[in-house]
Amino acid sequence: MRQGVTKEKVILSFLEIAAEKGTGGASLSDIASALSIKKSSLYNHFENRADLVNETTRYCASFLQTVQFKITADCDSLSQLLSSALNRYVQLFESYPLKEIFTYIESGKFYSEEIMAIASALQEKIAGEFTQLLRSAVSMGFISSPTIEKLDIISKTAAIIIYNALSKKDFSQTPLLLNLLSPYTL
Repeated sequence: MRQGVTKEKVILSFLEIAAEKGTGGASLSDIASALSIKKSSLYNHFENRADLVNETTRYCASFLQTVQFKITADCDSLSQLLSSALNRYVQLFESYPLKEIFTYIESGKFYSEEIMAIASALQEKIAGEFTQLLRSAVSMGFISSPTIEKLDIISKTAAIIIYNALSKKDFSQTPLLLNLLSPYTL
């Protein structure tokens, strides 16, 4: 086996090819070719294609748990803060390997309960980040403090808007986010 080809490299290669051809279209031959190894060498890391898909799903879940969105709150207005947040998500989700992971999740969430759970966990993570962003907006004097229940609803709704913007690659959702927060704008 070619030195330096790790399980993670195989998974990342699979994700890249799956992003182009779809999960079903990413063959073991394609992966081996992309890694400049023999197809049989893939079996040093995975029992079969199904094992590769399962390990890829686990890798995606694990990777997404480590991602830090780190939305900065250094802005002069609510609009600028929301634009900054949306732009940060766009930057992250257009970078390697997050773009490929997100594509994999989006293409598989209707066929796999495990992948659907990853998509849901990602939305929850975005909602948690948005809650922190709202707290920053309150402390910066951009909005009044919503109740805990409303904060939760706003954050979950914002997460759906952001997630859909990412999946549709429509990054002009700042006005929709502003509208969501309009009852609290000072």
